Amino acid sequence: MTDDNLKRLGQLVQARRIAQGWKTREGFADQLSFSYRVLTDLENGNRKLGSASYREIENKLEWRAGSVDKILQGGDPERLSDVDTRLRSQVIHPSKSVKLYAAAEESEDVARLLMDIIENRIDDETRAKALDLFDDITIRDFPAQFEKLSRQGKVRVARYAGRVLLEEQNPTQEEDDDISTEPTSASGTGETPESQKNEAADRRNEDDLIEPDPASGVDADDAQSDVDLAGGWRRGGGKSEGRLRREQQDRDAESE
Repeated sequence: MTDDNLKRLGQLVQARRIAQGWKTREGFADQLSFSYRVLTDLENGNRKLGSASYREIENKLEWRAGSVDKILQGGDPERLSDVDTRLRSQVIHPSKSVKLYAAAEESEDVARLLMDIIENRIDDETRAKALDLFDDITIRDFPAQFEKLSRQGKVRVARYAGRVLLEEQNPTQEEDDDISTEPTSASGTGETPESQKNEAADRRNEDDLIEPDPASGVDADDAQSDVDLAGGWRRGGGKSEGRLRREQQDRDAESE
């Protein structure tokens, strides 16, 4: 960066500010939460600001992220397209996203809209903010979704949450358990016979298979209709594809 590039940055900021409708420095400084003196020094080429301040200037002037850095290296700023400008504004300032969400009555609609934003390949910073907002909506809506589940569905989700919590609290525990409990084959090689592997896998899947509680008022079909996020059960009920394959392998082995 040279003094000439710093002065050129000030000139470009001033020209773009005026073109955007901010005729006075006072109004633009208020928009940026800058003092009048800071903005004056910037436009006169006498002050270098931090990265966060430059990003805010880029947002207000509708320049692509990194444009200020390009100017300071002797390059030119890149303007956002009309579509990029609208999406960037609504994602960076979620409180101003009323128009974007106006027709969306369900959180799933909002989530789809956010994914559309992400797929537009806007700059990395804006895309990251969109992803964070998408995750926030998912977390926010989880309690309401959980309450809509049947008793059996709640138990399944609770069991899965317990396993995830255990993994986060003891990240090496599962690996240690696999090593310490692995049976030794008769050949002494330490390998587990295939039949024993299948039996162990079936037992693990059976742990997730919950029989309906007669007192709950939920029959087997309703219980199986919940989506099991933990064990890969199919929507609409039934055993997972992995378990069905293992059972078929066992039947084939018995028939030989």
